[in-house]
Amino acid sequence: IADTDSNLQQKPEEERRGDVLELYNFLSDEGRVQANQVFDDIEARAMRDMTLMESVGDLCHYLDKAGIKRAVLTRNVEKSVTHMQEKLWKEHSAKEFFPCVNRETRASEDDCDSLPLPSKPFPDAILHICKVWECSPEDVIMVGDSAADDMAAANRAGC
Repeated sequence: IADTDSNLQQKPEEERRGDVLELYNFLSDEGRVQANQVFDDIEARAMRDMTLMESVGDLCHYLDKAGIKRAVLTRNVEKSVTHMQEKLWKEHSAKEFFPCVNRETRASEDDCDSLPLPSKPFPDAILHICKVWECSPEDVIMVGDSAADDMAAANRAGC
C-alpha cells in the first residue's frame, strides 16, 4: 500500500518501510481505507486462530488469589482483546484483565476527540495503567514478548 499511496510513493523506500501503525498516519485517506481492510483481515484471522497459552488460566487464578492486579497492553484492536477475554472466561473461568489497553485506547474515555495512546515502545500506555491502578511504575512488573517494544516501554515508564 505504501508503495502506491499518493502520499508516500515519492518518498524514499526507507521511509515507506517500518512500523505499519506509524506508517498508517502518513497514508492518504484512500490508503487508510486499504490499510484498514488489511488490518481487519489480519485481526479476523488472528481471532479465528487464537489459542491461549497452556497455563494462562492457572496463572490468572494464582494472581487473583494473591490479590495481584493484571492488565493487558497490546497493539491489537479492542475487538481482539474482547475476544481473548471471552475465550479466557470460557476455557478457564478466569476473570478479565483490567484495564485492557489497546491501540484504540484513549487517555481519557470521556474525551472522544483525544488521540489514542501512543503504542509501545512509548511508555504512555503503561503510565495509563498505573494511573488506573493508582500506583507508581516502580510497583509494576511488565511481562512481554518483545524487548524492542514491551521491555523498552516498561523501562521508559520506570517499571
